[in-house]
Amino acid sequence: RTANEVLKAQERRLRLDERKGKLVDKARAGTGKTTTLEMAVHALPSSDRISSLACAFNKRIATELESRFASLPSPPACKTLNALGLSLLTRSMKGRSRPDVDDRKTYKLMKAYIQDDLDEDSWDTVAGLVTSAKNDGRLPDEDGMFYSLTDLSSLESDFPAVTSDLLMHANLILTRSIEEWTNNSLLDFDDMLWLPLVLKLSLPTYSHIFVDEAQDLNPAQLPLITSRRGARPIILGAPAQA
Repeated sequence: RTANEVLKAQERRLRLDERKGKLVDKARAGTGKTTTLEMAVHALPSSDRISSLACAFNKRIATELESRFASLPSPPACKTLNALGLSLLTRSMKGRSRPDVDDRKTYKLMKAYIQDDLDEDSWDTVAGLVTSAKNDGRLPDEDGMFYSLTDLSSLESDFPAVTSDLLMHANLILTRSIEEWTNNSLLDFDDMLWLPLVLKLSLPTYSHIFVDEAQDLNPAQLPLITSRRGARPIILGAPAQA
């Protein structure tokens, strides 16, 4: 197809002024999703554009979006999802010390609380369960547990060595992880997306929230960007690339 035909197809697919609520664009790789997002941002009135947010899966994509919007008056904010989560956590600190990011936080907590109870295989299983819980956006139940015994069978394919004792160890580390943030402002990169969900932090008011490469998002990231009532999510991705 010619460039003009591609642009017309994107315009038909978008129709921002004719639809309300959530807009999801599912397309194949190389079909112009990021260009569609750019067109959507250009189509907004300045008052909506400056109060919009463009979210990206990684820093490279966020930088590309910033460069695409640089010539616009009143461009939207462009952030990675981790940066968005960190900004919510920082805003919630209310005078506490700056966040202390440590990507070995889980291992340090395990060493402090459960090292004597684990062999090498068990250590890796508990660490994996903690990471999985954060990436899946698991929240505590009414008893404060992130995993229950009913989860054992569904976890065995990913964690063949999992046992009920290891689940309880993972629950302990997840609880301590929240306490380390609350008491010492310590977090890791997974916490940037998970803790805002656990703490029920709300996004600032945005008119539109654009998401590019949505097929790469994990279950903790989607609730983060769809939690704000009133903001219109516009989500673009290629399911075949997931």
